[in-house]
Amino acid sequence: MREKYQYVTMPTRTLPTDLKFIEKQIPFQICSLAWYFEKGGGNRQLPHKHEHFEVIWMQQGSGTVTVDLENHSLSDNTLFCIFPGQLHSVEYDITACGSVISIPETITQNCRDHVDLLCKSTVFNFLKKIPKIKLSKICAAEVDHVVSCLHEELNAGSPLAKEIIQSYTSILMIYLARQLGNAPVFRIPDRKCQLAQHFMQLVDKKFISCKMVRDYALELGVTPNYLNQAVRETTGFSAGHLVRRRIALEAKRQAVFSQSTMKEIAYYLGFEDMAHFSKFFKTVEGQNFTQFRKAGVKQVQEQ
Repeated sequence: MREKYQYVTMPTRTLPTDLKFIEKQIPFQICSLAWYFEKGGGNRQLPHKHEHFEVIWMQQGSGTVTVDLENHSLSDNTLFCIFPGQLHSVEYDITACGSVISIPETITQNCRDHVDLLCKSTVFNFLKKIPKIKLSKICAAEVDHVVSCLHEELNAGSPLAKEIIQSYTSILMIYLARQLGNAPVFRIPDRKCQLAQHFMQLVDKKFISCKMVRDYALELGVTPNYLNQAVRETTGFSAGHLVRRRIALEAKRQAVFSQSTMKEIAYYLGFEDMAHFSKFFKTVEGQNFTQFRKAGVKQVQEQ
């Protein structure tokens, strides 16, 4: 089928005002909200993204997490999960009590089935299915115990600490899965599910340089039809739809959080013709680029 949009594939393109607020990989760490308020610059974090998996554990109090312009409220006994690469900002009530757990790739690789389960439960991270989990009092006490054990093990510096931290992290992932109501699907993902997950990870890395489903299929060693079938069965959407959503997501981030012109953003995302980019954006998002940018900037300024 002929592509509706005109793309070029030049992976080295950059924007003059590209988004730079990316925190590089960090060690496993747990920080109390009180520490954030004292050492981290107050109770509000400006928009940023990072390369690690993060869990906000709100034991008591309130706050707001904004992920790609979508607001999520925090309250007592709430867990909120932020995936690598998600653009987000956080504002806590100054009296809030809880922790922020940063989990690097070196840890999540060893409990990948649990993390993959969480990704599947939320139909992957950039479909706006961000997991905010309200815990029962019993489960909150259990999670608090696991977080306390993680904190103690992290500070102790004992032999085999890494292995113990990995085990506790796996337990934390299981609690998240339980609270999402998906314990029955807690099993090794089948081949199609694994393929869909690998596809989504690849899209997140190569969406600028690879726009066609056949390019991803070639790299994954399957036919485009089989890839599309696996992705649709796992997520409910076609592979092409998810590629377009990822491109549109980056366009929205750049529209609101950079000073780049529409032409510069279009070129950065691989569109030679600004008119094609404009048509693409309106088709995917349901509104034109200028309207979205104006509304998005206003929303950020009012926060």
